[in-house]
Amino acid sequence: MVDPRCLPPGALKVLAAERLDERAPPPHSARALRESAEAAMANDPTKAQALDGLLVALRDLELAEEGHLPGGRGLTRGRPLAQDLISITLEAWDAEGRRGALRLPRPALAQDPVTRRRLGLRPLRGHDDAVLSFEARFDEDGEVRPWAALGGPSLAELLPVEDWPEPRLIAACLVAGLVGLSALQRRGLGHGSLGPEHLIFTLDGVRLAWLDPVLSTPPRPEDDLAALGRAVGALDPEGHDPLGALAWGLAESPPPSVGLAVDLLRRSMGQSLLERRHELAMHARAQGRRHRHAQALNLSRRLSLALPPPAGVYCLKAEHDAVMVLADATASQLRGGPATAWPTRFLPVLWSPEHGLDASAARSLVRAWTTRARGDEARRVDQQAALGTTDEGAAALVRWLQLQLSLRTERMLMARSAP
Repeated sequence: MVDPRCLPPGALKVLAAERLDERAPPPHSARALRESAEAAMANDPTKAQALDGLLVALRDLELAEEGHLPGGRGLTRGRPLAQDLISITLEAWDAEGRRGALRLPRPALAQDPVTRRRLGLRPLRGHDDAVLSFEARFDEDGEVRPWAALGGPSLAELLPVEDWPEPRLIAACLVAGLVGLSALQRRGLGHGSLGPEHLIFTLDGVRLAWLDPVLSTPPRPEDDLAALGRAVGALDPEGHDPLGALAWGLAESPPPSVGLAVDLLRRSMGQSLLERRHELAMHARAQGRRHRHAQALNLSRRLSLALPPPAGVYCLKAEHDAVMVLADATASQLRGGPATAWPTRFLPVLWSPEHGLDASAARSLVRAWTTRARGDEARRVDQQAALGTTDEGAAALVRWLQLQLSLRTERMLMARSAP
């Protein structure tokens, strides 16, 4: 059983929502989940031992989200990035607007001298160009706090990927992850919590962020390699690109050391990898434009997720052969397609925040609505009334689909025109 305090904040919330059978759609706040856990324990005291560890982890995460952890003066705090047995790491910005990671002790250990000495340790002892790690930073009151300057967006902000994979981006992330893990392994260290949020796009290229987690068991090299493979493989979910397929191979069957993974990369790619590295070197001067382009692409993705579809079940068209085109929309997903009756459990998912938009299926729904007059319109109107929705709601859903298709087209054009 994994200690809840060692889980990333997002994974901790997902675990808490599953254990508490939380009905509300995500995203969840740590306060709401903590209150649900306390209510469950009050209603059934026999659950107390099962939920104790989860409740403690949620309480500390709640304090971090609401800015109540001590320390970090002179910095603007953001969302929690990571946590471990003795500390929580927050996103933070300094007075000059530089993005970084601030490490603070858990409330119960804030005055513990052993914890303070552990947080003050710097295992890397001098910066390695391949790894972004903690360094000493003084608060306004003279207190020393661990701080890591991140500098740019992370790979997590470019996911999910809906378009054709970009080979240069996959190569940059995979090479940066392997170089960073190699630098850690040379010092007898492991990463322990590698994910898409730890691959950072800086003006000098992609770098691996290492936040020195305090774990109950030391991380193994094969676990770090598998995590790197999953993170980079998310850029190519179908494995169309050779490097994307190699990343998924690392995720499924990682070698026992980083050196073997590097050798596998060299043998697998050969001349192709050298050519792509050359392309990356030729575009190094345009990293500033790449950074701004990635921010614009991220803004387009966030805009597509900002407004959920109009909730309800709609009949968009009724054919003369008893087949209807139905759409079932909620705040977290959209399902739709041809069906002969309602309810049905087999409508495919057309849109969700995790997987993005199925463009061809979305166009079929729009086409069905615009050609509804060619079908059995009377039966469609009756079915619409039986579902408890109106044509105004169906028209709003179709307009939402058209907006999502336009945003997706814009993202594809931006991806093709990347500097």
